[in-house]
Amino acid sequence: MADSGVVVVTGAGTGIGRASCETLADGGFAVAALGRRLDRLEGYKTEGTIVGYACDVRDPAAVEHCIGEITESMGDVRGLVNAAGIIIEQPITEVTPADIRSQFATNFDAVVTMIVQCLPGLRHTHGSIVNFSTMLTRRPLPNATIYTATKGAIEAFGRGAAAELAPDRIRVNTIVPSLVRSQIYIDAGMAPEAYDAMLLDLERLFPLGRVGEPIDVAGLVRFLISDESSWITGIEIPVDGGRGVG
Repeated sequence: MADSGVVVVTGAGTGIGRASCETLADGGFAVAALGRRLDRLEGYKTEGTIVGYACDVRDPAAVEHCIGEITESMGDVRGLVNAAGIIIEQPITEVTPADIRSQFATNFDAVVTMIVQCLPGLRHTHGSIVNFSTMLTRRPLPNATIYTATKGAIEAFGRGAAAELAPDRIRVNTIVPSLVRSQIYIDAGMAPEAYDAMLLDLERLFPLGRVGEPIDVAGLVRFLISDESSWITGIEIPVDGGRGVG
């Protein structure tokens, strides 16, 4: 059975965030699932405890209120999974300051805000933080330069935070997925049919013969949140179907 306390998961309505909620709940963790749309925070396939909270993680005041509500109703935060993210695909020549700010606001600024607001509970529970980067920081592709930069910032921040928070026995690790089926491109405006065609076309890039599924990552999330990984901090772990070597 998992330790007491609650695990907060952002981006919990779809993709890796949703699968992480279910896997954590299956493992005995109480989960607070955060997302902008409350209707997406329903219908989880688990017999464990998942409570949905509508929260825009880009809004520091909303985050402060939400974490206060979670702490009051579910207990101290013992784990934080920062799975919320957005991407805007465009050539460098078309990038605007608003595009840069938008991606950093969700992919980087919100991570810092979530960590700061969860720190009191994490200090009390000696908890664990899991952030997400992307394999694009190792093998870049055109038209995703700003998105890749936000994730490079997450990796550097994660190492620094791990060093700073280690005296509190708070662990900070970063998962580095390659292409995993999610809503991120569809939410950015890609048609579902085009997205499915893209995934099929890109299967050839992976030595293991397929793109990733959210469940391929969720088990690692649970491990990094659990005390089984209590001597692991400050690292980036690829989950990439062999893309890093193929």
